[in-house]
Amino acid sequence: MAHRFFRFAARLALALTCVLLALAWPTVALAGAPAPPSDLFTVYDQNHVIQHQFGVTENGTPLGGAVCIRNDFSDCTPGTEQDANPSAGNYQIWYLPIDGLTDTPTTGTALRAPDGSISDVFFVIGLTDPGFLAFASDSEVGLPISTATTFLNETAGPVDATQYLAATLRDANWTATFQSDVEPAPEPATLALLGIGLAGLGFSRRRTLH
Repeated sequence: MAHRFFRFAARLALALTCVLLALAWPTVALAGAPAPPSDLFTVYDQNHVIQHQFGVTENGTPLGGAVCIRNDFSDCTPGTEQDANPSAGNYQIWYLPIDGLTDTPTTGTALRAPDGSISDVFFVIGLTDPGFLAFASDSEVGLPISTATTFLNETAGPVDATQYLAATLRDANWTATFQSDVEPAPEPATLALLGIGLAGLGFSRRRTLH
């Protein structure tokens, strides 16, 4: 009887260990990994294949060829996703310097955070004519809200940005999205550990009932 009890206890301990490892794995995995993306602008072709994707991580690392510049065209050397020393009307803009993506005049969409404040603005920046797809991120002082003609509530998923593509791309059924505060998907290893742990718990419970 004692032998069966110890075998059951060992199985239960192993199952619980797998569950705990699965829950802790994202934190452990990210400790030595690059920071996950915070904001992403994505352009898809007519087959919904990604053609361009640019953005920034939480620690200010540009993604996909994104370039950072201040609205006054001064030097931009980001150390975080947001400007470490913002001032009124002076903010960081992240843009993709690829010609031909847009022929839209400077205009934008502002995203409202749950508390009602403006968290992000994505738009066309007129560095050239016609300009480039761009965005300015959270908590900047004096975000370029004046460029925004549309105001939307921030969601957990991507927001449609197709209107900012060039007319030729829209006619070819290309689409674009902007996503704020991207949440990383669970890794396969995490799901596997969680599955093993839950299966072990179920097996242990079934043996107990019998």
